[in-house]
Amino acid sequence: HYRSAVAIAPNDPTMHNNLGAFLILRREDTESAIQSFREALKIDPNYTNAQVSLKAALQMLQDKK
Repeated sequence: HYRSAVAIAPNDPTMHNNLGAFLILRREDTESAIQSFREALKIDPNYTNAQVSLKAALQMLQDKK
């Protein structure tokens, strides 16, 4: 559903952030989640939720190494 929401509203940073959060919560794909958060920030660089989520996802990726 989240991927569909991004397809329907590709310029909505919330949709990209929600997709990233979903991927993190499901532990599916941290790298794709990071891409979603970065896309949200491309659309709205001041989007705090995406900033915080990106930082957390990058830390998770670092912790895996």
